[in-house]
Amino acid sequence: MTTVAMRIALTLPSLAGGGAQRIFVDLARGLLDRSVDVDVVLVRDEGPLRDTVPPAAEVVLLGGGPVSRAVPRLARYLRSRRPDVVVPAIWHMNLGALLAARLVRPRVPVVVSHHNQLGLAAGHGAQAKDRAMPWLVRAGYPWADGVVAVSEGVAVDLAASARVPRQSI
Repeated sequence: MTTVAMRIALTLPSLAGGGAQRIFVDLARGLLDRSVDVDVVLVRDEGPLRDTVPPAAEVVLLGGGPVSRAVPRLARYLRSRRPDVVVPAIWHMNLGALLAARLVRPRVPVVVSHHNQLGLAAGHGAQAKDRAMPWLVRAGYPWADGVVAVSEGVAVDLAASARVPRQSI
């Protein structure tokens, strides 16, 4: 019996920050321990966690700038590497990965991960994009093959703030 290698693309804006970034480094390590090939796909090559990426994970750099401008580069990566699934984190990376996957045929599955309370971030955001988050998530997440929340509280907030059906999280 032969085993088929699986490749998962863990996708982040960068490794600056703490929560989602640290979880993704740990996730990469756990997947590698289970013989899953892991690409850590970064828009920007920055952050204190950059040196903690396991050596067996392939780091793919998309060339910097904002996530919105990296969508075409992410689509090129998806076309060339053909990961079995893309798992992005952080709402704008989730939306960018969903858009990039729509540009690729055959389509690559995307399972978005949500790590914080959308309603809180949108309600206290100083910029217009922060206040638009619930609408953008509501428009984009139906394209996802799966939606994962890191806690029950985040799932309930996501369902209420972006009107994502709770049973689909």
